[in-house]
Amino acid sequence: MIISTIIITTIFVTIAMLALAAIFDFCKMQIDNYIPVTILCCFIVAYAIDIVVFDHMQLFGNWWSPIVATIIAFVITFIMFAIGMIGGGDSKLIAAIAPWLGLKGLIAFIFYMSIAGGILAFVAVLLREKKFLNPIAQKLGDKSWPAALLSKKNALPYGIAILVGAVGAFWYIDLPQNIINQI
Repeated sequence: MIISTIIITTIFVTIAMLALAAIFDFCKMQIDNYIPVTILCCFIVAYAIDIVVFDHMQLFGNWWSPIVATIIAFVITFIMFAIGMIGGGDSKLIAAIAPWLGLKGLIAFIFYMSIAGGILAFVAVLLREKKFLNPIAQKLGDKSWPAALLSKKNALPYGIAILVGAVGAFWYIDLPQNIINQI
């Protein structure tokens, strides 16, 4: 009972951290470092429990899948960050969620995240320079996404797309069902 509670807690904390990252990204176009660190720590706890208690990777598949997924995500997002396509917080957040998804969920994550990012970009085009954003931007401050839209900056709070992609990928790989089956 305690083990299942710990596993469920790590997933809820991970999703809560993703939601917090999306909110921070919207409000200040920044993702604090403690968010991906917390997500990674939650994964390490869940991974250790999976190895020790659930006998040979019942939740995450092969032992190497989360490691390879993380390396792939880190390398790709580091390159994207280096050439200015995404922010550093987005890169760290993607690399932190990758081990949760493994290779099986990484493609689904990219798919869902890309669709959500495309919708965000479409919304940005629609909302750019709209006067009704003024009170929102004033309330949230100069670093918020509404303020960026008003000042014609090409910025997206991609933490929102990362949240959508991760939740979609969790369902795609049946992680919640795998946990329920182990309990």
